Amino acid sequence: MYSIEPKVSSKSEYFFYTPNEKYKDLFLYITAIGKFDYIKEYHLIRNRYDSFLLLFIEKGNMEIVLDKKNYFAHSGEVVFLDCYSPHEYRAVDNSKTLWLHFDGPGARAYYDYITKESGSIITPTNFRTLYQQLYKLFLDCKNANVFDEASISISILTLLQSLIASSKDNSSISDSVKKATSYIAENFKEKISINKISEIAGFSPYYFTRVFKKETGLTPHQYLISTRISAAKYSLASTQLSIEEIASSCGFDDTSAFCYTFRKWEGLTPTEYRKKISQ
Repeated sequence: MYSIEPKVSSKSEYFFYTPNEKYKDLFLYITAIGKFDYIKEYHLIRNRYDSFLLLFIEKGNMEIVLDKKNYFAHSGEVVFLDCYSPHEYRAVDNSKTLWLHFDGPGARAYYDYITKESGSIITPTNFRTLYQQLYKLFLDCKNANVFDEASISISILTLLQSLIASSKDNSSISDSVKKATSYIAENFKEKISINKISEIAGFSPYYFTRVFKKETGLTPHQYLISTRISAAKYSLASTQLSIEEIASSCGFDDTSAFCYTFRKWEGLTPTEYRKKISQ
């Protein structure tokens, strides 16, 4: 059927599926599936919709609100939501999506595992393959292809397992992040730009910043500052170098910038830190 929701293209389609009651406790099952083109500023706020949602963003950008925190998902990413809990999302601009509401035994375990590993916004390495898997399921529902509950469950399980494998297939990303952190460790005294670090890692600056933070918990800039502060703390504790000399040796443009940053990170000025550790 075609959507009549405000801010959803009239060409958008969705379908409901009612599983056989005697199999609901045995298999994963579809509750709804759709292919929506959201118009900019589409906004959905929902307290509860008993299912789990996989939302594939083929094109565009969306804002997701979970636990009163705002996140942004972009084309090539997958949003995984527990719709039993309050949730909210908005189209930042015109966005093409493919989505699946599903439930059944094991659904929550898969949700908990995947989101614990990758968060609710996932950047899979094989987005197009995953998208095609879900699109086939969408076409089967649209064309009323005859398939049993076991086949549907296998299709959903295959999609979830592929998502797990994709999010774990990050060895190349990890190697790239290691290259970047090694470069920072060796060159933190110099001027380092995000463009330079991402070039060494082999990614675009935007994508690299996302994967770097996912791997380390810090943005590249924060990691660089953390490295400089660690080096400064070592010098303060182990040498008699002046504050000016330490600032210069650790890559800070001037002493005032060093003192300001050090206090922001450590809660003490460099002089106070040196006195504290010498007591």
